[in-house]
Amino acid sequence: MSGDFTLEVKLLLSVEGIDRWINFTEAPTIKRSYHHGLLKSNEKVVCGFHLDKFIEYNVKDLCDYSNPRTKEPWFCVRPPSGVCHPIVEHIVKVFRLDKLFLETTTTFGKFGEITGSGLKIEVTPKKEFSAFGHYGTEYRGTVLPSGYFKNGRWESLQQTFPIESVASSRDCFSNKIVFFLGDSTIRQFFEAAVNTFKLTHRGLQNGIDRQAPHIAESKENNITIYYRTHGMPLELTGLASTRPYIRDVIESLDFLQIGGPDVYLVLNVGVHMIHYHAFDYFHRLMGIKKAIVDHLKIHPETRFIIRGMNVVDCTHEWALFRFETIMREVFKDLKDVVVLNLWDLTTIIPLADYHPKNVALDEEVRLLFSYVCNWNV
Repeated sequence: MSGDFTLEVKLLLSVEGIDRWINFTEAPTIKRSYHHGLLKSNEKVVCGFHLDKFIEYNVKDLCDYSNPRTKEPWFCVRPPSGVCHPIVEHIVKVFRLDKLFLETTTTFGKFGEITGSGLKIEVTPKKEFSAFGHYGTEYRGTVLPSGYFKNGRWESLQQTFPIESVASSRDCFSNKIVFFLGDSTIRQFFEAAVNTFKLTHRGLQNGIDRQAPHIAESKENNITIYYRTHGMPLELTGLASTRPYIRDVIESLDFLQIGGPDVYLVLNVGVHMIHYHAFDYFHRLMGIKKAIVDHLKIHPETRFIIRGMNVVDCTHEWALFRFETIMREVFKDLKDVVVLNLWDLTTIIPLADYHPKNVALDEEVRLLFSYVCNWNV
């Protein structure tokens, strides 16, 4: 593109900082949150993703609550009664990170100055547009940057016919079932549809579980959308029954024979796992991928959209990029699955926290809903 630009370069973490971050995620210690489980016996016990690897716990002193089919790990300390009663509620207390993490992010990076950053440059017109870049995403076999901002709007190179506004996509949702599966950033898309389309919203509104299951619908337009969170670890207090694994949800649709071109599944996972070993994240994604592949064998026209990470102006930004890279690699060979690249969009509008607001949220929702209107374009 020709025009006047400003070139900025930021250092997130040095090589040494990255090495220390990896050591931090691989260490068998409490990462960021204390998880407790309230058992049916009314006993409260310490729980965690990999307590079986902690030196201070012997396996015989633990209750194994891991997913019996997929082996997604979750353990709790055996209660005084000695009986591993079912978990009724997850209780989370977020605390300050340990010394290794703080030293890593404050000493070895976090937006170090790069000499010459902020340089004014001019790009002269050329006859051909060349689109190659490290941040490009695999999108149906073509490597392209995902888009650019022009006149305050995101011009997508993934979706060539984006909708004009979120409100204009209401008719596209008619006669469709849409599942939003993931963390609170996915719930934002669900809430945008509910509020913009004026849907009738039903869900667990008890003020306790923000990640409870929700359903919204319009009988007049035959629109049905669902929200489900993903399985543990999840840094939010709430009922144990409201934390299904995404793989289990997809496989339940197979059993219920729900699928086809009018069924959309939008999903993400990762932000609540960035303090853990990258293999745990990889294992979770591979399980989801297997469920998608198996589902598409039965319903080859079901629409799957994997939502990518946002760029967040915080000490975890390199970790988010690490998981973004892993996610793209896992799903790149599924040509019938859209990997929605939001990294480029939020590179230009970096977020102050994990939840997009204002222009960033509007443009993300508009891009995502464009696929409901123009899947094959």
